[in-house]
Amino acid sequence: MAIPESPLANVVINKIQSNTENLITAADVDGLTISNALLSVHNPVIELLDARKILFDKVKLTSPPNSLQVKVEDLYPGK
Repeated sequence: MAIPESPLANVVINKIQSNTENLITAADVDGLTISNALLSVHNPVIELLDARKILFDKVKLTSPPNSLQVKVEDLYPGK
């Protein structure tokens, strides 16, 4: 997470394997790529707050069936 005045930019996470409770929460991000990843997630929710240019590339997600949720909020439309 970052702050609106200084967002994280162009973050790349590559070649990971993870077993985690939650999938991802991102705020004030301008460019996030997760690639070549194996993710086992108990609570597959993607929460984005003022996050742009989010890419999942070659990601295998193992989670409870039919449970992926995406929540997006944009406090600064047009930014």
